[in-house]
Amino acid sequence: MEPGIIQKQGYSWVALPKEGILPLILLEEKSRGFFGRIASSIFGSADSGEVINSDIFDLFPKPGSGSSPEVSPVKASAFFKGHDILNSKVKLELEGLEAIKEVGDASVKAQIKKAKRRLFSFKPVNYQHVETEILLEEHLNLHKPVINAPGFLKKLKENKLFVVTEVLLTSKFTVRDATDFDISGGISASAIDGYLAKLEASASRERERENKMVYEGAKAVTFAIKASRILYDEDTDSYSLNKERLKGTRDSFELDSEDLGPVLSID
Repeated sequence: MEPGIIQKQGYSWVALPKEGILPLILLEEKSRGFFGRIASSIFGSADSGEVINSDIFDLFPKPGSGSSPEVSPVKASAFFKGHDILNSKVKLELEGLEAIKEVGDASVKAQIKKAKRRLFSFKPVNYQHVETEILLEEHLNLHKPVINAPGFLKKLKENKLFVVTEVLLTSKFTVRDATDFDISGGISASAIDGYLAKLEASASRERERENKMVYEGAKAVTFAIKASRILYDEDTDSYSLNKERLKGTRDSFELDSEDLGPVLSID
């Protein structure tokens, strides 16, 4: 299945864009149990995860002195042109998001939900990242994890924890049906530009162009992330970061039904 521009750059989509998913936040792998049906039906044997609502310093406390991994200021991204195509396997749940509104008729939600492809337009787009990932890895090895959290320690030593290293944020985005986008030439910025030009040039598409969902909030929300698995080596009692892509994650504080699927998902 053709990945979109965001996925090609190693990001995982956030199905329910929201505030608070930021660099250094921890994620817990959830590949079985409550998430089992969703993970197996969408991702096969892929991993999925859950936002823990803690950051790396809750598990590996900051020292009294010395350097620690830091998060960059929010920066404008010049890399992304502000559009991408999401295929039907990329979960996007917008009904729980405040400041989202429909434009067009009442069937727009159902139309977008069942669309084979959707156009996701995000402007402006900013990003925030861990300044130096080497320092993050060093921090894991220089500072022992807290001993009063046996549950977390068990998951840590079983390699079930991820740490977010980069996020994409925006305060305005739109989603619309793009089923007629031709994927035969692949998904690229130039292909999307051509598709948008055809939409703008066609008066007969005016009604369809109105059928979209729009978010415009006072604060930016995270809509994609990069995350690395924390790996534990029992022989050396040390930690490292694996660059493998996170397949999916959810936020248990926002979603209480497995039918909603994971908050972050990629095919």
